[in-house]
Amino acid sequence: MKLLKIFKKFLFTLFVIFFTTAATFAGDLRSNPKQSKCDYLFSGVVVRGDAQKIVSQIPSWSSGSTLCLDSPGGSLTEGIKMFHAIWENGSLATRVLQGAECQSACALAFLGGSLVVGTGVIRSKNAVIEAGATLGFHSPRLVLPRDGIHSSADVAGAYQIALIDAHAMFDLTQTQEQSARGMSEFLFSKILMTPPQDMYLINTIGRASLSDVQVANVPIKEFSWDALMNVCNTAFLKADSTEKTNCRNQVLLVA
Repeated sequence: MKLLKIFKKFLFTLFVIFFTTAATFAGDLRSNPKQSKCDYLFSGVVVRGDAQKIVSQIPSWSSGSTLCLDSPGGSLTEGIKMFHAIWENGSLATRVLQGAECQSACALAFLGGSLVVGTGVIRSKNAVIEAGATLGFHSPRLVLPRDGIHSSADVAGAYQIALIDAHAMFDLTQTQEQSARGMSEFLFSKILMTPPQDMYLINTIGRASLSDVQVANVPIKEFSWDALMNVCNTAFLKADSTEKTNCRNQVLLVA
């Protein structure tokens, strides 16, 4: 009996530690944070229920509001649900501040930032990262038992879940109103090509432009010929132009 009591006490301790740890690292949504550029701030790991927090805590204002994100990621499925909660709000911009990170599931949620103006017929994308912020994406991972023993049924089930997540991400490329699209086809292809243990970072203006991500607070340097060529090449890629246009000639004409 004494041994049984000790065992029960041990299990209770593990239970308390587990849920205390989960509460410590779970995502937190706060209104009116100290950052002047944010009306709301989501921080911590993305877990089940975070999308519902956005729905219940952030009203849709005609003037719009900004949700800042600072999260290493978490549940990919919940990140996609957060995307839809943000997108369907209709007046919620997303922003990653300088020095903050938004990766994996958080990055998918970030893409939902947009603003519906006028009588609700014009939607524009409003998902912004500041220079010095970290925004990263990767493909879905196979979630398998950690004991190292994986049956064929385990692998097949995990693979099916990963395919469902990939399909849900593809649906973001089909979410579009006017010029605002949930995810660019360029970014979707890069996500599928990036292993789960790696990260496709939006760390250049070219990547940001092709991924339909706005960048703020970028230091303006003196233009060089190489910089003008990069702008020209990116513009033609975004336009999906099939013309064999020489960007060097275009730059010379502009100059």
